[in-house]
Amino acid sequence: MLCQAFNQAISDHEYSNRYLAVYPLKVNPQRSVVETLIRSQSLLADKQLGLEAGSKPELMAALALAKQTSAVIVCNGYKDREYIRQALIGEKLGCQVYIVLEKFTELELVLSEAKALGVIPRLGLRARLTSKIKGRWYASGGEGSKFGLTTAQILSVIAWLRES
Repeated sequence: MLCQAFNQAISDHEYSNRYLAVYPLKVNPQRSVVETLIRSQSLLADKQLGLEAGSKPELMAALALAKQTSAVIVCNGYKDREYIRQALIGEKLGCQVYIVLEKFTELELVLSEAKALGVIPRLGLRARLTSKIKGRWYASGGEGSKFGLTTAQILSVIAWLRES
């Protein structure tokens, strides 16, 4: 129903893009829940469900289910060489795997593994916002946040990619 609502709004407002729901497996990875979400796509003309994986087990589950979804997988969270390699192998298997960089050091690992596998990686960047919010997550925002790239780091990633 969520995708149908977005599709209707896209049609009503003559928006030229499409909507893709991405379900974070960490929310509820139970097979019955994920399979119910996948089955809900049967009413749509195109598959509009991607999966977000924040760990190696979640990535393996997402890869196993990819053919039943839109085959879009978003990789967040801690990334070591093995996790990155698994994500890039998913790309070779025909999935659209987006690796979201949260630390500048992840870029070198991704590019190294991508070169070894002969894959062009799809990258996303998690920005570290400088503004702080009020409420429960106050301490996790601003310049002191441990998650995301600063503006300077984002510009460095772009420059590095242009040179590669």
